[in-house]
Amino acid sequence: MGPDDMQFGLVHTAAAHRGKGFARNMLVKILHDLGERGSCWWLTELENTPSRRLVESLSFVQTGVAIRKIGPTRIPYFVMAKDI
Repeated sequence: MGPDDMQFGLVHTAAAHRGKGFARNMLVKILHDLGERGSCWWLTELENTPSRRLVESLSFVQTGVAIRKIGPTRIPYFVMAKDI
């Protein structure tokens, strides 16, 4: 990743508010504000179909596979497993 790149991961919408466009609107706004300055990376589990559908609808392309891990402070993070 470069200094102007942005990484998204562990985005969560409460069940009562899903399907209302909140995550999409947030992502569209961030992408608009970022402009042409850098690249955006979205990290999620392969089985997270709603998340994958969202970013694919905004022209994100899968470039690798990551594994979600839990750090010593119990904060989750992703580690790239392989490029595709």
